[in-house]
Amino acid sequence: MGAFTGVSVLSPGCGVPKVATFQATGPASYDAGGSVIDLSIATLGAGVGFARVDNVTVSSGTAAHSFNYVRAASGAAATGKIVIKDHSVADGGDEISGNLSAVTFFLTVTGV
Repeated sequence: MGAFTGVSVLSPGCGVPKVATFQATGPASYDAGGSVIDLSIATLGAGVGFARVDNVTVSSGTAAHSFNYVRAASGAAATGKIVIKDHSVADGGDEISGNLSAVTFFLTVTGV
């Protein structure tokens, strides 16, 4: 199972709801159905991590991609999966596959 790695803070969370901006590296092996990203307090620390993620907006340098954040089941409310679709393919919407470790992603996260 692949996971987004090298998650680093670009803008720490503030306000209610908390909004923070992160940079992350794509997984070396992207999983069908989305690869995991952990935005929890346990992983990122109390000042940066989230107890609950409400929304994630993702972008990368590749304009042909679209993204969907899928929340984890309750009990792991700050982890979820990012699903990436590649719109450059002939039918315009296949899920991406392969190694994304050379791709940098930017995330704006809202939650508590």
